[in-house]
Amino acid sequence: MNIKISKANEPRIVAALANVNGRATAHTASCADIFRAAEDAEQKLASLGLTKAQRAGARCVFASGGTVPQSYKYKRVVNRVTLVRSTSGWSLAEIVLCEVWPSTRGGITISLTPAQDALAIVKLRDGYAVQKEVAS
Repeated sequence: MNIKISKANEPRIVAALANVNGRATAHTASCADIFRAAEDAEQKLASLGLTKAQRAGARCVFASGGTVPQSYKYKRVVNRVTLVRSTSGWSLAEIVLCEVWPSTRGGITISLTPAQDALAIVKLRDGYAVQKEVAS
């Protein structure tokens, strides 16, 4: 699956979700969730100091439905959605229906390539200085 995240492709994204989810509706991802995840991932990459050209190859994985409360006794059916950043923007790479247990953390996880990691570390280190140890 490789569907560019855009308003023009919204019907294709909705169809892909319906194909994976079947009749499941509670705690599953919506098209709006996918658009929001792409926006959040883009903001995260920007906050790391990566230019748009340097962002290609990054991955975003998110689980729909948020964190499952500890008091919840049963498995919850959610979607695990994988987005991949290309030079032109985010694309939907995979949607998986999976079951999670209480205390399973939801939310977004960003994965960087080694080159992106090195660039982000350089950007981070530009923001601070290390003190020399003072002998007392």
